[in-house]
Amino acid sequence: MKRENLLLVLWLLFGFIFIKAVDSTLYFIINTIYILELELDSSYLFVKYSMPLITFALYLFTTLLLLKKIRTTSNSEGIYLTKFPTKNFIILISTAILLIPLTHKISGLYAERSYRLENFSNFSELLEVYGLMHLGIGVSRWIIIIGLVVLFLRKYKHLE
Repeated sequence: MKRENLLLVLWLLFGFIFIKAVDSTLYFIINTIYILELELDSSYLFVKYSMPLITFALYLFTTLLLLKKIRTTSNSEGIYLTKFPTKNFIILISTAILLIPLTHKISGLYAERSYRLENFSNFSELLEVYGLMHLGIGVSRWIIIIGLVVLFLRKYKHLE
């Protein structure tokens, strides 16, 4: 395999790991907000409707921020980049691998020991809010991916 092709594969893997690390970080932040809302004794209806909105807003804000950062700092030409950031790659892989299990562990420990769930009249309400939060995460992920595909396909057609 040529050096350029190997570097392209490494950059593709870097992009995948970068997206997974950002997604893991957003997942951690969203779960932290969920726990904070429960700790602040927020009402069932507030938590139910705020979590999908907060989730979508975080994903959209992060995407716009990253797109702006890419536009302002990218000065490379061509598809092959010459220097591969190994240290950043290791940090991103560690984040992507460790953050989601850590988030699940923290959420589980909170659920076991929490006495702050009295605003929910029964367990099904808590599960409904948790389900809506995860629905918001899934829908936000796909909306952002579809939006980026449409955006870059339009840019690509404009360049032709």
